[in-house]
Amino acid sequence: MPKSPKLIGLFQALGLLTYIVLFTLIIRFGTVWLSGWEPSDPFISMTLFLIAFVTSALICSSLVFAYPIRLVITEKKQEALQTVLWTLAWLIALGTGILAGLLVL
Repeated sequence: MPKSPKLIGLFQALGLLTYIVLFTLIIRFGTVWLSGWEPSDPFISMTLFLIAFVTSALICSSLVFAYPIRLVITEKKQEALQTVLWTLAWLIALGTGILAGLLVL
């Protein structure tokens, strides 16, 4: 059964949204758990931030681009482009929906 780029884009966007929510919760409650700890040197803070940033970028790019790269390798460039665009469209739609929901509260 052929996979629809629209459906794959939805699942990729939901996966990315799930990762973002989990990462945000870890950062939010991590600051509560570590409320008494302060790094003695700004170097440690900057290093931890950059490690988190690079790791997050790798995870996000893997979630969004791993399947389209596989499609490009198998000579399905049009389907790969459609999948990336549908992922972007779903992310915008989900983000707009979440933002609208938060504004109503």
